[in-house]
Amino acid sequence: MASEGQQHIAMLRILLAVCETALHAFHAADNPLDDDFVTQLQQVTDRTREELSDLTDLLAKPQ
Repeated sequence: MASEGQQHIAMLRILLAVCETALHAFHAADNPLDDDFVTQLQQVTDRTREELSDLTDLLAKPQ
């Protein structure tokens, strides 16, 4: 489980980095964007951050 959990953590970190980078670029461009898309991207970012935290906490518990 630990190895599989570490892979999930790595994938979540990659997803989080991509989402945060995209959000930063969209905001820096200061273009009128599809507000719905930006809202959804922010939701994905928030959920990914929560899932990463939950999984990290779960794997840190002794078994």
